Amino acid sequence: MSPFFYLLYVSSETHKMSISEIEEMASSAKKKNFKLDVTGLLIRKTKGFIQYLEGDKTTITELYEEILRDKRHHSLVVIDKGYTTHRKFAKWSMLLKYVTKEEIQAIEAIRNKSAKYRKKENWGNLEAVLEVIKNYQN
Repeated sequence: MSPFFYLLYVSSETHKMSISEIEEMASSAKKKNFKLDVTGLLIRKTKGFIQYLEGDKTTITELYEEILRDKRHHSLVVIDKGYTTHRKFAKWSMLLKYVTKEEIQAIEAIRNKSAKYRKKENWGNLEAVLEVIKNYQN
């Protein structure tokens, strides 16, 4: 089995998006990703997003270039990218999950309490990030 390329990034919204706007964006991405054989997760956090994409490297790279041009968000920062032997979100062409301010604070508290997360060099580690957000897979 050939390896899959993954990319994980965070972004901030350019304007307060309604739930219907967010769900339409996710629905459109889901349809497109299905056609491109891309899987992943979109987490809606307060005033922004965390997105994990996986698939063919060329496809993911081109998709991310499109995302960079999307006027609905800005300040995109790639947290991690690389290769993996299996898809982490194989069931979803785009799963949308919402997290509240309290849940983000809980994630931050976990990061602050854990020596693993306190080390800045581990913040971009994909496994560490996925460990923190694994509750949002179901």
